[in-house]
Amino acid sequence: MPTSPAGRAGDAVLALDIGGTKTAAAVVRDGVLDRLPSAPTPTDSAVSIEELVVSYAVQAAERGSLTGVGLSVAGFIDGDRARVNLAPNLPLTGHDLGGRLTTRLGLPVWVENDVNAAAWGEFRAGRATSSATSSVSSAASPFVLVMVGTGLGGGVVVEGRLLRGGRGAAGEIGHLELVEGGRPCGCGLRGCWEQYASGTALVRRAREELAAGRASTLAELSEPVTGHDVLKAARGGDELARELYAELGVHLGRGIAMLSVVIDPSLVVLGGGVAAASDFFLPSLQATLAARTDRALPLPTLVCSTLGGDAPLLGMADLAAAGFPG
Repeated sequence: MPTSPAGRAGDAVLALDIGGTKTAAAVVRDGVLDRLPSAPTPTDSAVSIEELVVSYAVQAAERGSLTGVGLSVAGFIDGDRARVNLAPNLPLTGHDLGGRLTTRLGLPVWVENDVNAAAWGEFRAGRATSSATSSVSSAASPFVLVMVGTGLGGGVVVEGRLLRGGRGAAGEIGHLELVEGGRPCGCGLRGCWEQYASGTALVRRAREELAAGRASTLAELSEPVTGHDVLKAARGGDELARELYAELGVHLGRGIAMLSVVIDPSLVVLGGGVAAASDFFLPSLQATLAARTDRALPLPTLVCSTLGGDAPLLGMADLAAAGFPG
């Protein structure tokens, strides 16, 4: 396990968000991003990903000395914040990514789940900071980040610490059972929340409705419908597209109601690409959440992320600079 850096003001940290297709990177000092050019994520081997990180470290060193490196990865990360236990879309399963890079770079290298990193970024620099939420919560109040993108992910901060669970798998909210015996999920179960509330689910429903003969401007497209197409149609007033977003909101509301019973968050931050269409699904989300919440319990405040893709970079930089107190 790497030695904790001091986390002093002015320290610079290299932060990377290693996605299934693209890696984003920045040198972060005092919460300010000095971006480096993004690059395709290698998918052939773990060593190729190591080489990419090393190349970024060389670029970052040209901009000043570093105190550590933080890597955001889509996968389950061991309690040592170094080994990747499972990464379905990257060749990193079982790989001691942080330990090997710590040796290679001579710097502490920390690894965290990508949505956990984004949640910490929101907690420290986004909509969940105590200054941004003074009217609804404090820094000690639980909050949940719900990432609505290709899939559905979550990150939870309780009493100023990331909730990681016994094996680093806490926050996998997309695999809560929303519909008993429902749609099959890639995880091997059926009826998982992300099969009903995600960008993939939205597009699937659009294609199903079009195949059933529903009238829509989407039927005029020569290529298979994408999420961008559905959003564009909704903005243009298309009835089917708006109906699908309302349906998405219902499913999000049902799932957030379940989270509320367990965690009782004062704040829920909605992130991910689908959150850009919040105008079309927030009304049905809020109505469903209210209808499925005990009247004696206060509803969590719902807000949309303003950090976007910067959230995991800011989160990793902050965690790494402080030696991962979260």
